[in-house]
Amino acid sequence: MLSINMDDVMQVVSNIQNYLIAFGVVLVLALLVMFAARKMPKAKKKMIRAQSGLAILLALAIVVNLICTGPMSTMLDLVSGEGSISEETSAEATELVNEITQEGIVLAQNDDSILPVASGSKLNVFGWASTSPCYGGTGSGALNDAYPVTDLLTGLHDAGIETNDELSKFYTDYCSTRPSVGMAQQDWTLPEPNVSLYTDEMMANAKAYSDTAMVVITRVGGEGADLPTDMSAVVDGSWVRRVADYRGSQRGAGYYNGSYDDSLNEGNDWDAGEKGSTFRSRRHTNANRFTDKIDNRIENGNTGQWFEISTVNF
Repeated sequence: MLSINMDDVMQVVSNIQNYLIAFGVVLVLALLVMFAARKMPKAKKKMIRAQSGLAILLALAIVVNLICTGPMSTMLDLVSGEGSISEETSAEATELVNEITQEGIVLAQNDDSILPVASGSKLNVFGWASTSPCYGGTGSGALNDAYPVTDLLTGLHDAGIETNDELSKFYTDYCSTRPSVGMAQQDWTLPEPNVSLYTDEMMANAKAYSDTAMVVITRVGGEGADLPTDMSAVVDGSWVRRVADYRGSQRGAGYYNGSYDDSLNEGNDWDAGEKGSTFRSRRHTNANRFTDKIDNRIENGNTGQWFEISTVNF
């Protein structure tokens, strides 16, 4: 069950506070009138109190109607499935999201001012995630597929940057879709080609194409689906059983309902006790063959652990 976001609740209250204040004023006045009539003759007192009660009900009905047709109109329409978001509102939301995204990117390293990459440049984009990006997390952070997205390669192309089609085809041929990670069930498979699959011919072609490379690494996680603390347990199927050992039943096991396909490459991807935030060095490409490197990734640990890096973008 999802918890209530108190920030959202307070935002709703803020939107309707003037209506609530108006109703509060009417309520207090009606109660004062009813109290003041307590010493009047019984018939007159009964009539005044009845009229005051009707005034309260009428004020409540008016305020509720104004709220439902005013500040809460769009929300109620969307909840009922009858509403739609205007193009103007959608454009404003898109502008805000772009602004938040830009402010959330941290340029941690930029040796020799490699970034920004100039329009008209050629770029080798390494990493399977470059062809299947993660656009959102899980739960409330999940992406609504009703709205279009711009993938990483298209974004580069739109900026006038050419990318190595041979590399992109290599990744899509290897695995064309991203494993699904949700709140109820998670496929934590990392479809990253083993370094042995990068042939000398492919690397030579990449070197001839451009001396600049971007390495893209992605991890999926979010609400109700944090990265597992023991990937080997996910691989052997014992991860989901831990909740039963802890709680005495399988109830609420969605958080542990993870799987992993360890057959994509030769050898085991994970050693016992390795966490989901780890990325095995044997899965990395030979990007150190290039003179300039751009590493666009989310990674725990030393960013220069496996190869020389000129630029780091989070």
